[in-house]
Amino acid sequence: MKHKLILHVDRATGTLDHANSLSMYLCMTAPLFVAAINSSFPKYIRYFSTVCLGLAAIGIVLTISRAGIPVFALVTLGATVVCMTWRITIKKVLGTATVLVGIGVLLAVAGQDLIERFTDTSLKDETDESKFENRGQYFGLAKVILQDHFLGVGLNNWSYHVSKTYGERVGSPYEDYDDIPPSVLYSAEIYDWSAKYAPPAHNLGVITIGELGVPGLIIFGLLWLRWFWIGAKFLWRRISDPMYRVGTGIFFGTCGIFLQSLTEWVYRQTPMLLTFHVLLGTLASLYYIRRHAGIAPEDQFRARDEAMDSVVIPEPAPAEGVV
Repeated sequence: MKHKLILHVDRATGTLDHANSLSMYLCMTAPLFVAAINSSFPKYIRYFSTVCLGLAAIGIVLTISRAGIPVFALVTLGATVVCMTWRITIKKVLGTATVLVGIGVLLAVAGQDLIERFTDTSLKDETDESKFENRGQYFGLAKVILQDHFLGVGLNNWSYHVSKTYGERVGSPYEDYDDIPPSVLYSAEIYDWSAKYAPPAHNLGVITIGELGVPGLIIFGLLWLRWFWIGAKFLWRRISDPMYRVGTGIFFGTCGIFLQSLTEWVYRQTPMLLTFHVLLGTLASLYYIRRHAGIAPEDQFRARDEAMDSVVIPEPAPAEGVV
């Protein structure tokens, strides 16, 4: 909000380096708060999660992200539908009304910016491979890279090789990284690299196949399928136990980061990569507990309680000399 109201930045970035980075971060984490709100967590956690979700909604609108805003709406709505109970209460009616009013206010405040952002280019122009630094150009670059390198150019080498060789092949030449003078490399002044050197491909699949080749993309795709498979296991039991709700939230967070990665590469940035794998580690732990001995978490706790109830504690023997 400081970026928007005080610094008058067109697209808020938060503490990340780009608005799309903030957008992906919110799409990844917001479903977890939706799940927590609809769980049997203590009230203070649910209230805290409600505040976080509201701030995330404000943040996503201020990023003015063409992909992020629809993805955010999709994953939070999906998490809500799966986690909520269908019993109509006054609390739910008031909550829904508050959400709708909040969305209306956000759209009214940022409406003009959103309209300009969504209408400044057409889908045809964005996917045209002959254009410069649109989404389509990266597919054309990947094709020419694969003609020379079936196994790709190496992890994190996309920008280097596109700037050196492949940008010129598709009609979009860049400066060569090897021609950078040492005086610029070691200068204390900030240098605008984006004006002369190729950015990463704005699609996680495209940059993966360009750097790791066809085998790398296949392995990475199988890894994503495994993550989705583990998360989907938490969708079918509509119970409020946090162990299930957290798993459901992480599943939809995985959907969020995947969907926005169709138009962005920032999955690889440290805030995204670190947070996402912390969530995946949590998901793997919950999955292990769920599968352990074939007993679901709530059944484990019930069996433990029943076992404790069946324990007979013998009365202590009377001390000598006491009747």
